[in-house]
Amino acid sequence: MRGVSALEEVLAASPEKSLRVFVVWEPVIVTDVAPPTNGVLSRIPDPRVAQFWDPSLALSRLMTQGAAGAETSTPESVVWDQVLIYAPGGRWEEAPPPADFSGGPVVDVIEGLRGRLGSVTGL
Repeated sequence: MRGVSALEEVLAASPEKSLRVFVVWEPVIVTDVAPPTNGVLSRIPDPRVAQFWDPSLALSRLMTQGAAGAETSTPESVVWDQVLIYAPGGRWEEAPPPADFSGGPVVDVIEGLRGRLGSVTGL
């Protein structure tokens, strides 16, 4: 949850930035048997954020195909605790396009995220 807190701090510090943020929750550890609770979802109250539950890891499988730029080692890996930035105008077709920035764990790359957001959004 440290990554969620770090992301919320970035968003709170930049309310003027024109962003759209997607947070995808996945069952990664054995206790992840249900969608995140309202308490978990409320940790990112920013209106620019849409949150999703992906119980089948469908997005993770797309990311491990390498096209998206997520840092992963094998197709069997689960992409989690990652941040990816796509420039405005990017289009997802059959697979995600290469990311303009990616890294993780989120809490470890938060400063790089801040810098890259400034250059991508021009703000």
